[in-house]
Amino acid sequence: MPDTAFDKADEVELVDLPPEELLERLKEGKVYMRSRRKAAVENFFRKGNLIALRELSLRRTAEARRRADAPVREDQGISEIWQAGELILVCIGPASSPGG
Repeated sequence: MPDTAFDKADEVELVDLPPEELLERLKEGKVYMRSRRKAAVENFFRKGNLIALRELSLRRTAEARRRADAPVREDQGISEIWQAGELILVCIGPASSPGG
């Protein structure tokens, strides 16, 4: 899709899928017809390309969201965007029961 189509969109919704899952879907024939999947995986749909495209799509979607939110921030006198630095998320499950 050309950048101009993305830039003119009224709304953008990102559907994110880790590269490993996309490659698995390609191998299963869920993205391309089985006759074309091998060529797709060997040529364009390599893990490095998918990682780069994923990063680009996340950045472009964030930029679109920032532009769309600008009038609201201006209306409400919000002059600075809160910067999100590097964060760490830790998930801890429940302790297992004795013997289990």
